[in-house]
Amino acid sequence: LQRTIARCKGGYICQDGECIPELTCDNVECKPGEQCYLEDIPCLVPPCPQRPVCRPDKCSAPPCPEGTVLADGECVTVPTCRGYECPPGEECYLEEVVCVKAPCFPIPSCRPRACSPSSPCNYGRVCINGRCVTRATCQDFECPPGQECYLVASSCRRPPCPPVPSCRPPPTCDVVYCPPGYLCSEGRCILGPSCK
Repeated sequence: LQRTIARCKGGYICQDGECIPELTCDNVECKPGEQCYLEDIPCLVPPCPQRPVCRPDKCSAPPCPEGTVLADGECVTVPTCRGYECPPGEECYLEEVVCVKAPCFPIPSCRPRACSPSSPCNYGRVCINGRCVTRATCQDFECPPGQECYLVASSCRRPPCPPVPSCRPPPTCDVVYCPPGYLCSEGRCILGPSCK
């Protein structure tokens, strides 16, 4: 068998042994804001032909209104803190996100409001390291019988971390030494006898 190589005339290309018209963007009309691009078509024997496809034109797209940006040919609203409500004593801020597919925008989140001597906290909160945090007290905290409340250091996602109430047995004179003039009796420091 003898194989012949076909040569195609201008405006045609050879695909799988046949001359077919070459596809171009010349006669393709795209929607406003789009432009024609040539995309490769998969084929068995290269060179593979291309086909015209309309895609958003990033250069000639109309400008987006204020508060929006162009993403994939569309105007997308950029998140803001406007209208986002936080609990008392907290403020809105834009938190960066882990981006999987661009465009990625920060999302509104809440955090304790910043404070200073000239801008104190409200709602019973206290200022620790420039942040308003809830004041921890033992006032409304109940411990089991025979134990007392005390404040212990805590850990949290967003420092500063205020102390939290906890319970423990009260310190006894077996653990804590009694001051001069006092004696340890049944776990308590009592006034000792005096020589007068």
